[in-house]
Amino acid sequence: MNKAFLFAFTCSLFLFFTACEDPTTVGSDLLDEDAFSLDAASDFSIASTTVPADKVPTYIEGVTNFNSYPIGKYSDPIFGTVESSLYIELVYNNYLNVPNMANSRIDSAVLVLSYDTISTYGQLADIHNISVYEATALPTSDTVYHNDVVEISPEPLGQVALQYRPKDSVRVVNYEVDTTLQTLRPQIRIPLDSNRFNSLFSNFDQVNTTLELIEKFKGLVIKSESNIGSLLGLNVGNTLNDGNNGVNGLYFYYRDSSNTKRVIKFIITDKRWLNFDSGFAAGPYGQVLNNATEGKSLLFTQGFDGPDIKLVFKDLAKMHDKIINHAELEISAAVLQGDDVGLYPFVPQLTIGYKKDGQYFTITDISDLFSALIDIDEGFGGVLKSRTGTPNGTYRMNITKAVKGMLSGDIPNNELLISVQSRAQRPHRAVFYGAEHPEYPIKLKIAFTNP
Repeated sequence: MNKAFLFAFTCSLFLFFTACEDPTTVGSDLLDEDAFSLDAASDFSIASTTVPADKVPTYIEGVTNFNSYPIGKYSDPIFGTVESSLYIELVYNNYLNVPNMANSRIDSAVLVLSYDTISTYGQLADIHNISVYEATALPTSDTVYHNDVVEISPEPLGQVALQYRPKDSVRVVNYEVDTTLQTLRPQIRIPLDSNRFNSLFSNFDQVNTTLELIEKFKGLVIKSESNIGSLLGLNVGNTLNDGNNGVNGLYFYYRDSSNTKRVIKFIITDKRWLNFDSGFAAGPYGQVLNNATEGKSLLFTQGFDGPDIKLVFKDLAKMHDKIINHAELEISAAVLQGDDVGLYPFVPQLTIGYKKDGQYFTITDISDLFSALIDIDEGFGGVLKSRTGTPNGTYRMNITKAVKGMLSGDIPNNELLISVQSRAQRPHRAVFYGAEHPEYPIKLKIAFTNP
């Protein structure tokens, strides 16, 4: 192959995909120039629309393994009211002997939870008025969705007001040695009504298994009920770790039948989930949903059950006789009047999927990275980067396999959905310029070979 030609082509691809910023690999198996004509295109017609999300599963038995659970309620100036509550199921600590608590007297009960810095969102200085309720019934299905209704007691079991302080240790009295103070790692401690548990444990000599415990005590619902400007992130942890030396759990400080002071911790099971409502449809920009005209210039996406972005590649068929080497999608972030991205930062990681036969699938450009245990921002992108010529930065995404899937018919109707990665745990949101914005339109760039 002519070295000068190869050098010029390599430079053109470099400039095409990166505008002199980040290099992009387009493949090393290019064949002889005599057999192939090497080219690139970016003049594709794209329709863009903000669309409602489907129901979001926040617990799937045997699959879900979340740690981050943000709770709270606040009014977002762009995306409307956001509200989220945490539901947890408690079980005996199987790593300890199950105590016989019959004829015991509980002096205090405390729910302890860890902070989560990743999912805390909004005004960090807010005071959260947290309330804990007893669940009177739990869903019985293997999958729990974000809007499934759960019956709870009308009055809270416990309440506490606190500020987000993930680095501050706490000082508590050692229950077994009254005069001794202990310094504990940062944590949220919520005192619960000991009378309820004294009543519950009065006949606990017949409750010796987790199933019997759940039958008697369904679980807890944790809310931050003030209409403030943030969500408080909770890290509910790993059941195995918390059973051994972790923090999370419901602690009972009690005296047994011989009046000996004891402490027992019930741990949080893997059956925990968020119930949330993003409220975008009723917010300031709710009218953009399913509005193709509005979607030409502005688009919105949000975690939880907030909206997605639908893209339709209308003239992709012109690439049918081409060999696709690399395809990249570029979408520029927007900041609207009255917004504050310092308080409500952009989405940290976007994902892309599609619907087929009523089911959602992640594009293989991403799922293959998961299978290989590679961070998706490395092989796919989808994170905000500062770009020359755009005021707020741009998200770039490798969709090479997705483009091939659309051309082969595996992805129906040439439609892709952009949404927030890990949306069941992430309240982040972002506004984007649409496909026909006069200055910062969405771009699809394809490097290909002509047979």
